[in-house]
Amino acid sequence: MNDSLQAAMAGLAVALDAPRPQGAQLGVWRFTVRQRLGTVRDGLAAEHPQARAGWAVARERAVLRERQRLLTRLAIISPRILDAPEPEGIRTEIKRLLHDIDRHRQRMQDVTWDEAEVDFGGSE
Repeated sequence: MNDSLQAAMAGLAVALDAPRPQGAQLGVWRFTVRQRLGTVRDGLAAEHPQARAGWAVARERAVLRERQRLLTRLAIISPRILDAPEPEGIRTEIKRLLHDIDRHRQRMQDVTWDEAEVDFGGSE
């Protein structure tokens, strides 16, 4: 598990769950969220799975395609944070993205654990 990605996601979640900012603080909130979203993007991009078994490589490729879709969504959302007319809409969209990234991380772990289980003879 990528601990830096987990920490980045937690930091972004804290910023998203903060009370809705007003006035000048809205600009600070937007900047903070965009910075933390960039940290999440960097952590997600840094994933380097290395499956060895043929069946695991196929599953891993599917997970990597999913990661690419998530990175694309991050790239689309990031510039919109600064100028979205209604911050609540972008907040909801980013929370949904965080949920999808969390599911992706679980799939990545599943591939790793399934391969390790077969390597050690834990599954019949």
